[in-house]
Amino acid sequence: MHDSNQPAPRDGLAVQFMEFDGEVYDKESITMETLDKMIRFIMTAREASVFLSLDEYGEDGDSFVTADVENGWAAVAFNGWNEDGTPYMYQPVSQEGGAEEAPVCIGGQTPVSMRNALHDIALAAKCLHYFALTGERYPGLEWEQTA
Repeated sequence: MHDSNQPAPRDGLAVQFMEFDGEVYDKESITMETLDKMIRFIMTAREASVFLSLDEYGEDGDSFVTADVENGWAAVAFNGWNEDGTPYMYQPVSQEGGAEEAPVCIGGQTPVSMRNALHDIALAAKCLHYFALTGERYPGLEWEQTA
């Protein structure tokens, strides 16, 4: 985590739009302190939903990440579009299980297999933080395309 209340440098920060804990942040209001606040939220909330986007309005064709936390489990999804406009989604590969449903869903409704759910909330927070800084999937995990 960072100790700066200054706006994060644009050349060092990929995320342009954030939503968590009922608050929306645009590129002008995203600071390193905001990133720290997001990490603290994900680490302490019993239930949480986070949305990070590379698009400044959070809705156009750039990549985005969602994370949902429930019952000590996290569902992290890296989403984007291929050059032909086909959407894709990558999820982390967990050693926790197989095809059975995890106790967390994407957006509260889309089931996630145990294979793709993280029981380590700190690891899920690292995935979010890494995406916010780089716009890429966290390299400390294996990822597989699930959609």
